[in-house]
Amino acid sequence: MILATRLNGPYTVYSHIFKSKDVYAHARQFPEGFPVPGSAPVIENKDSRGLVYQTLWRNLNIFHKQVSYEGYNPLHLKGFEEIADNHTKLFETILQNHLVYLAGRVSPLDSLSFHEQEDNYFKGRVYFEEEDYLMLKAEGLMLNEGDSITMTAFSPVEVKVVCRTGDKVLLNLLQNNYYGWKAAIDGQRAEILTGNMSFISVRVPAGEHEVIFSYDPVWVRIGFWVTLVALVGGMILLYTLRVSIIEHPKGVR
Repeated sequence: MILATRLNGPYTVYSHIFKSKDVYAHARQFPEGFPVPGSAPVIENKDSRGLVYQTLWRNLNIFHKQVSYEGYNPLHLKGFEEIADNHTKLFETILQNHLVYLAGRVSPLDSLSFHEQEDNYFKGRVYFEEEDYLMLKAEGLMLNEGDSITMTAFSPVEVKVVCRTGDKVLLNLLQNNYYGWKAAIDGQRAEILTGNMSFISVRVPAGEHEVIFSYDPVWVRIGFWVTLVALVGGMILLYTLRVSIIEHPKGVR
């Protein structure tokens, strides 16, 4: 594995005209752990805006551990591709928000085609399926000028924020609503809705609240333990058969 990494590095990570030791020296400047993302909108986090290092290819957001929508990613979820490929203008508008942002305006998905024709986009508007839209509309969401949100912790599997709002609002995380994602408000489980065809949205009541988004796919953990038990069991069985063959070479067929 180490040999394969060294051989592929000049063609998949950095330019072959540079030495690996130079890349290593630069890589030591990248942050350890996962720093809380800055205040810039996601759309501004590009390799071409302050992340460029000439020896490396794209995906510098990965080295800097910043959230970005561009680059070569190993996994593309269907919902993300749908909005990025077929609703480009809306996608660009959504990316003008931060990784986690507040919204007080909702619209049904059926109205998306009309807004596209009129070029009527608003980064604080979130589109929902009809049932969820009617529920949110009845709750009377409202975003006030003094409302604020502060991110306190960030990692690939957990995002913590503190919301301070005057009315009930919608809190949105630019992460695909994929199986395993959960949300909690002040330690209590919160319902996750799918906003803008792909992303995570939760309703947050008025006041100051801590909201935690976490990724905990139960079936993945179950699959890990099942695989581990099967592996250990298989090794024990092979060892037992080997011992039996050694002790009884003519009696085992």
